[in-house]
Amino acid sequence: MQIHQKTAFKMPYAGIDTYEGQALLYGERGDFSMLFNIRNPVIQYGADPEPYRAYHHLLLNMVKILGEGYMIQKQDVFSRKKWRGSPTSEFLEQKYNEHFNDREYTDINTCLIITRQVKRGAFYVYDKKTLHDFSQVAAKIFDLLNGAGLMPQILNEVEIRRYVSRILGMEFSSPHITLNNLQAGDQELGIGSRAIRSISLINIDEIDLPEKTGT
Repeated sequence: MQIHQKTAFKMPYAGIDTYEGQALLYGERGDFSMLFNIRNPVIQYGADPEPYRAYHHLLLNMVKILGEGYMIQKQDVFSRKKWRGSPTSEFLEQKYNEHFNDREYTDINTCLIITRQVKRGAFYVYDKKTLHDFSQVAAKIFDLLNGAGLMPQILNEVEIRRYVSRILGMEFSSPHITLNNLQAGDQELGIGSRAIRSISLINIDEIDLPEKTGT
């Protein structure tokens, strides 16, 4: 008989604090992050390569602005939702909404995470200058994204907690978030009655990629 030891799930975050009105997500080692919600500028099934080039050029400019000591994560979440039209008094718009209501579509939500890293093995020391520099860099990133038409929005404390909860529950379609027990297996992660698997698109043991890939 195999006995599973029950252990409490420990969040990898120390907490959320604010600096100059902006919410910062602190890690256990003292690194802190700012989360941006951005609009993906590339149209689905778009055949024009120019928006793809512009998007990657924007990311390269972002890397140049940040410099060393920063980490960038871009999380694209695809979820199935049902379309609901907004209430309207116009007859044609009302009939249009009735025609398309409850039709399923694929929604995409892109979260950009900028993290200021700390030295490994070092104790966290409060440094006002580091926070000030990070705030200035984050403002430059915001202006860069806004100028490119990505409509950036800096997540506040409530929105960060909601986003983390959605990741824990793997629930991005329903407005209601419920968390269940987690069980880690060899092949998958069990969340209640559901199974979550991580599928790698690249073999990290032997990376065999072309030198150049077209847009």
